[in-house]
Amino acid sequence: MTDPRFVQRRFADDFVPLVRQRILAGELREGERLNEVKLAEQYGISRSPIREGIQALAAEGLVRLVPGRGAFVAAMTAEDVRELGQVREAIESHAARIVAEAADPERIARLERAVGALESRGEADFHRVLLEATGNERLITVGASVADRLRLARSRSATRPGRVDEAVDEHRAILDAIRSGDGDAAASAILRHVARATESAIG
Repeated sequence: MTDPRFVQRRFADDFVPLVRQRILAGELREGERLNEVKLAEQYGISRSPIREGIQALAAEGLVRLVPGRGAFVAAMTAEDVRELGQVREAIESHAARIVAEAADPERIARLERAVGALESRGEADFHRVLLEATGNERLITVGASVADRLRLARSRSATRPGRVDEAVDEHRAILDAIRSGDGDAAASAILRHVARATESAIG
């Protein structure tokens, strides 16, 4: 028989990714209060892991804690987006350099598939694949957290007409530089791409 405490813990572990996805999808909107009692009822777990999960989301910058008032889905200013963009530039330019200089055919093939999927369906996460191709777990974790927050900013702003096609061309340029094994060119290509994506997110 399954220990009820194990079931409770498993659902608690699922809480953070589920709520993170709801925030990123816009289901939980900017400024919306996260009610611990309602969330505990909704997910069938006690308030203690709910509280821990909210603290974790606050550490990611997706939730804002207001003393005496509770937890709210975080708002993002233009300056927040610019600063996150600068962090992303540093992380992903380093990642592009690592992958280009490693010249690993398997890693490059994964990036090629990501660009192809982006062109045909717009679903692939090129940046996630790039980070994973470094093999550096800490770089992957930090980079993914920054990318999530910027994705949230993009979901709340109007996309400039033509930006999607530009992004595809920019991904191709990054891939070409990585294929060539030129770390400097790969880093420069992704710096240009992230800067343009950041300005587009600001709107």
